[in-house]
Amino acid sequence: MSESVSDATAPTIARHPFNQPSADITLRSSDRVDFYVYGPILSQVSPVFADMFSLPQPSSVSRAAIADRPVVDVTEDSRALERLLRLCYPIRKEKLEKLGDIVPVLHAAMKYDMEWPIYLLTTDLQEIVPRSPLKVWAVACRCGLEDLAQDAAAMIAENAKGDSDSGSRRKKPPRRRNNTTAQAPLTLLASMLQDPEYGKEVLRGISAGDYFRLREYLRTGDDRPTTNLLSPTTDSSTLPNDPSHESSSSLPTSLIPLFPPPDVILRCPDGLEFHVHTLSLVLLSPILAERVQTLISSSSEPQDEANAAGSRTSPSLEMDVDSSTLSIMLAIVYGGNAHLPSDLHALSSTLIAANKFGFAGIAEAAQDRWNILATSRPLDAYFIAIERGLADCARFAARKVLEGPIAAIYSRTMESSTALAYHYLLEYYQACASSINRRMEAAVAVWNGFLNNIQGGGSYYSSVVRLENAEELGMCLKRLAQKMSTDVPTSNGCSFDLTLPTLLRSSSTMWPSQLAPLYKEVTGVLTDISTDLPRLVADAITEVQLEIE
Repeated sequence: MSESVSDATAPTIARHPFNQPSADITLRSSDRVDFYVYGPILSQVSPVFADMFSLPQPSSVSRAAIADRPVVDVTEDSRALERLLRLCYPIRKEKLEKLGDIVPVLHAAMKYDMEWPIYLLTTDLQEIVPRSPLKVWAVACRCGLEDLAQDAAAMIAENAKGDSDSGSRRKKPPRRRNNTTAQAPLTLLASMLQDPEYGKEVLRGISAGDYFRLREYLRTGDDRPTTNLLSPTTDSSTLPNDPSHESSSSLPTSLIPLFPPPDVILRCPDGLEFHVHTLSLVLLSPILAERVQTLISSSSEPQDEANAAGSRTSPSLEMDVDSSTLSIMLAIVYGGNAHLPSDLHALSSTLIAANKFGFAGIAEAAQDRWNILATSRPLDAYFIAIERGLADCARFAARKVLEGPIAAIYSRTMESSTALAYHYLLEYYQACASSINRRMEAAVAVWNGFLNNIQGGGSYYSSVVRLENAEELGMCLKRLAQKMSTDVPTSNGCSFDLTLPTLLRSSSTMWPSQLAPLYKEVTGVLTDISTDLPRLVADAITEVQLEIE
């Protein structure tokens, strides 16, 4: 039986030319295919292999039975590995025309720092740009190929111009475009993301920052990107840090009373310990109360022996939370809510830990602080909440994003967030805008119905006087909703002023110089509309759901 199992798991040997007995190295693929290769060739092509072969063989490199040839296990499958090796050897190269064939090989070439294969594969990708520019842009983002990303983005912009002469001033010769009807580049991008050939999955594995820069380039309408598409717009050293990496993780000793002395130790995974009071924990956290009770019960006998010997050691409780967050939590336990952090990253960690360990009061206070910070920094709050898995916090922040413009608004947190999260936010914003627009149209219909009644012969006033520019109010309401757009940076979001004085000012040019009763009647209609509109806008937003993975 053991022999059959061994045969079933034995590696197979690759086809010519990677089966030469004279080769001095064996590369074993993830699907257990052995490639006999020549170390000097790989050393010339790849600095990574050159360094590997110049060092003593690590424990992960075994010895093959044949010719005592070292075996190096690699993560690539046999198909990708063979294609990569063919690019390294002076033999016929396989022509790769599909993204699915090129990408795994390109990833491997970049992993092993193979300059020549990277150049060849990038050239193959350049030929695919006219057919699938968005997919090639996505590959360029994942592989960090700036020039390729710019070419793909420029092709999307070029395709948006349709069959008309684009007047392109591209660095490279113009290439064949897809025949499309002229449309806004962002409209084309939206349709591509809805197309079965692309779909939103093309955004997976890409940062929100890269997606933002693509959209900004398409929105501005430049022939070529004027800034890098794949580089952060700010120094990466200024990006927000995870709170677990912050150096400030010590709890101020002045917060912890020395009498009575601390009687339990909380130990974090990084080895940092906090000496605290059992009573402070059990009063605020039922979860820790139970754990402390279990700890004390299990250590009661050794503790009695220690007491008899004249030495007392506090029991130790392992805490599955980073020391920075635990320090903040304990500062709140001993010093109150004034110690709640104002940094969104640290606050999110505090909220998660408070819920995890059952500190209900701290969780509630942290949630209130989050809502305050998210109101002033909704985009940062949204991306951080998505990153930390705080769905309710993300929905609250997304609702606050609606109150201002979203086009051309950049956040440093985009660099560590996903393009899909940003795309879902844009979809939510646009869906809310459409929903609000429908409600606004209903309000306009109410106003127009009133105008038809008083000016179309259905009212006493229609035979005496006609309102001037009466349709201006309806146009004003329509413009409010239409300005809420993911593509227009001057949008004010859904922060509409829908109070009665505003509506009266919007319709001030229609008032006649007589007939106070008519003025009163019109004012009554405007009052009704003004009363209903805020509720209609709120209802419009409520009926839209934010998609969260």
